[in-house]
Amino acid sequence: MISELFTAFAVNFLAELGDKTQLAVLALSAKNRQRWRVLSGAVAALGFATLLAVLVGNAISGFVGQNTLKTIASLAFIGFGAYTWLSKGEKEEKIKTGKSALISSFVLIFLMELGDKTQLANLVLASTSDAYGVFVGAFAALALLTAGAVFLGKKLGEKFDRTVVRKASVIVFVLVGLAMLFL
Repeated sequence: MISELFTAFAVNFLAELGDKTQLAVLALSAKNRQRWRVLSGAVAALGFATLLAVLVGNAISGFVGQNTLKTIASLAFIGFGAYTWLSKGEKEEKIKTGKSALISSFVLIFLMELGDKTQLANLVLASTSDAYGVFVGAFAALALLTAGAVFLGKKLGEKFDRTVVRKASVIVFVLVGLAMLFL
């Protein structure tokens, strides 16, 4: 179990470093004051997505094609960018302080992880190794990287005006969504 844990940690850490998920967490934490809610939502989503990959990922991939999962995640990114662009100051304030930061972080990150390279890697690792070790190693790597992205997002949010951060978030979300669709 220990070797599976370390293998899953290394694979997930390297695969997720600088990935679209981390960029999304960074953008979300830069514009939300309640960053612990962003962190909680993102880590819960990553844990749930990892658990799905380890337990039932193989069955899901038999019913839903990789392209469909990629399209859903891409449209979620673009939709979240559009929502952020259209939201006004009072709505943005609600997102920064309300429970919706946790929920929107969970939904966005979970949808992004469906069919992601880390989810597929965890599926393969779990099919040939101890599933518990794979889950623990993968989850530890993803949680560590997410905490780092939230910390960096907090620092960026403190240095820049909230309007600038919101507009930058829109650009990041839409560009990543478009890249996922066409690359």
